[in-house]
Amino acid sequence: NEAKSENKWTEAALVKIPTVASNTGAFKTEIKHNTTGFLVNDNDWYKELKRVIDSKELRDEIANNAYEEVMNNRITYNSGRGIAEFIRSKLRKNILFVFPSTNISGGTMVAIKHGLILRKNGFDNLMFADFLRSRYGKFDRDLFERNNWTPKKFGKIYRKELEILSK
Repeated sequence: NEAKSENKWTEAALVKIPTVASNTGAFKTEIKHNTTGFLVNDNDWYKELKRVIDSKELRDEIANNAYEEVMNNRITYNSGRGIAEFIRSKLRKNILFVFPSTNISGGTMVAIKHGLILRKNGFDNLMFADFLRSRYGKFDRDLFERNNWTPKKFGKIYRKELEILSK
C-alpha cells in the first residue's frame, strides 16, 4: 500500500522488533532490505516470513541494525540537532521592553537609552508602551479610525517619538 508511512517500522525498531513489510511506498524508501528490515513482494510472503521465523540470529541482527539506524538517524534528538544549530546560528538575541506609559521620567529615558544601545550592538529589541491608554486615559479604537492609523502607520508614529526622545 503506497499510503503507509514508515512510522510502524520506526516504532518497531525502537523496541528491537524486526519489520517485514510490503516492498512499496515509504517502506521501500526507508527500509534497507536484509539490513534494517525485510521488504516483500506480493508472491514472496510465505518464503520471507518462514526465513525470518526460522532464524533467531537473523531477526536479532536486523532488529539491532534497525534500532541503530533509527537512534542515529531518525529521531529528532539526533536528526534535529543540525537544523537547530543552524537556526540558532542565524538568530539574534531579542529583547522586549514594555513600558506602562510613555510619560517622560528618568527611568523611562534610561530604559529607552539602554534599548538604543542594545540595538547599536546587534540586539533586536522592541519597545512597547501602552501609549494611547496613558496619553488619552483609555484605549480608544475611534482614535485609530479618526486618524486613519493602521498598525504600520502607528508603528511609524511611535518610532518617530522614540527618535525624538532618544536625542
